[in-house]
Amino acid sequence: FIVVSRGDRKYLRGSRDATSAHEPARTLLGRTTPIVGRDRELATLAGMWEECADDRVARAVLITAAPGAGKSRLRQELVRRVLQRDEHTELLVGRGDSLRAGSPFAMVADAIRRVAGVREGDELDTQRAALRARVERHVPVAQIERITHLLGEITSVVFSSDASDVLRAIRSDPQARGDAMRTAWVDWLAAECEHHPVLLVL
Repeated sequence: FIVVSRGDRKYLRGSRDATSAHEPARTLLGRTTPIVGRDRELATLAGMWEECADDRVARAVLITAAPGAGKSRLRQELVRRVLQRDEHTELLVGRGDSLRAGSPFAMVADAIRRVAGVREGDELDTQRAALRARVERHVPVAQIERITHLLGEITSVVFSSDASDVLRAIRSDPQARGDAMRTAWVDWLAAECEHHPVLLVL
């Protein structure tokens, strides 16, 4: 499990297999192997993160390399350093799925489901409650219903159209639906960022 300390209390952040960024470090004969030859890349990434956290700005980084070049190991080390520097950082991790390759929100949906604790196989009402509870943490009261319902559209945690004027209006218009979902995602992420730094790993 992932446990963080805040003052004299400890909080459970989730299970280590729930986020790809928390994969166990590679070991050799029981000992963690250090990352080698990536000091420059790590320094660049760490510097960008410090700018984001300290100056409250957003930055995007795209890492590309051939298979086996060490992208996953670089990511693991960056996440370790970020969380070590600031335990209040919220880590959002979304994985791609070949079955959803055509969906523009697939990785975002995975990240939301993970951080909200929405589990496959749970009853729909349980998934709805988990999603709403996560939204309620930081979203202004007046926006909770809209953002919850639209994040539900992104994550396939479906709410009834009868419960929402917004859902009734957008479900017959694909363009409006896509725009509304994107706006809800940005609004939720902005609300999270108002309370703590957010590292989004896709």
